[in-house]
Amino acid sequence: MAKRKVDAENRAFKIRWETEYMFTDIEGKPVCLNCGANVAVLKEYNLKRHYETNHHDRYKYLPAEQKQRKGRDRMICDMYDAVKIFQVKLRLWETQMHQLNLSHFPCCQVMLSQVNATVFPKQHFADKLSAHRTEFARRFSDFKAQKNNFDLLRNLFAVNGETAPVQIQMELIELQCNGTLKVKYDSVGPAQFTRFMTEAIPQVRLHAAPTLFLFGITYLCEQLFSVMKMNKTSHRWTPAIHSESLDNTEPYPKHQ
Repeated sequence: MAKRKVDAENRAFKIRWETEYMFTDIEGKPVCLNCGANVAVLKEYNLKRHYETNHHDRYKYLPAEQKQRKGRDRMICDMYDAVKIFQVKLRLWETQMHQLNLSHFPCCQVMLSQVNATVFPKQHFADKLSAHRTEFARRFSDFKAQKNNFDLLRNLFAVNGETAPVQIQMELIELQCNGTLKVKYDSVGPAQFTRFMTEAIPQVRLHAAPTLFLFGITYLCEQLFSVMKMNKTSHRWTPAIHSESLDNTEPYPKHQ
């Protein structure tokens, strides 16, 4: 008997399909996390087509939410806040999933209405939420070391000078008593404020500038790589062309 093509390809479920197409692997079968449907043939094209046909429009708002954490004028403090908010949400969702409280999971409510509560995979979903929360904590663990700087730079005019680092306490008092700089701070925001700091407060400037522009540097690097990727065409690096060019290149003459 001829061997089936599917068996020959040895198709296996890929973890990235959970986030890209909202599918999970349950007992060797791809199951849609949105509607609970099964896909007969485990193939990425089939999962992608099911997602784009039935559920893609539901997630159009995601790019807008991502823009809240990205951009040239966004600070690393804003990103830290967004991460903390999402971690708290994950903790709440995990707890509610254990309790089978599906208030924030309308698709799971549909799944639960079609099966018995005893067979609903609440533990599976709760474990996934727990894994996401653990991964967020691991990836952003370095933020905790910068928390004091974030709290300070979030609003230089509201921080208590007594709890600030000793080397900037005197200058911080002078800054907070400067009405002109306060007006400028309110008008341009913290991300652009360091350029208006005078030379009379160099320590505050040195302390604030690197942290304030951490995220700006990251944004510029991503922007640069995006431009490089768009400028790169298939004609710039084609193996066949490159090989032919090497074959036609004269060897570099050896020094006598």
